[in-house]
Amino acid sequence: MSWKIFDTVIIPSITLVILLVMTILLPFRKKKNLNKWGKCLLPLSGKKSKLFIPLICIIPLILAGIILHDFGSGVNLIFGFICILSFEMLCRDLIASGKYGIYENSLVTNGQVTMKDEFYALPTLQYEDTDEFKADKENDAYSSDSYQTAMKSLKIVTKNHGTFFVGFASIEERKAAVDILKNWV
Repeated sequence: MSWKIFDTVIIPSITLVILLVMTILLPFRKKKNLNKWGKCLLPLSGKKSKLFIPLICIIPLILAGIILHDFGSGVNLIFGFICILSFEMLCRDLIASGKYGIYENSLVTNGQVTMKDEFYALPTLQYEDTDEFKADKENDAYSSDSYQTAMKSLKIVTKNHGTFFVGFASIEERKAAVDILKNWV
């Protein structure tokens, strides 16, 4: 067997089969995740992801590049893995898209899913009501609305996945979310 056939036919074929299987399994993964998350306790507003169009365009271009040009086995394998990982990112984004909220067992925001048992701390709750914090944010030279912005975000520390911030559409939405999330730590 020629390496050229392996590089330009077999690697793209295997990549396409994996992408096809992932596409077929997508509705089942979505249903499994929704069941794992539980009932929605508080729907949250979220931004639509901007990953869909670039990824849906890049994946076929990379596959076409593998088929039309022999970059060598190693590079073609890497391009195949890039296609698969890109499609996995796209699938995860499609599963969480439009489902932003606090569920019985998870927090889903902007394509990120954090399970309830992963929550370790909500450090902003410890200092946000202090006079020192309010004065610092109200006297911020760089932003006149830094206090309002700070009150629409929440810092979350997880056990295994580090620290991240969640932005909310309004202060009221954040307060409703905090009422639920503070019981998770």
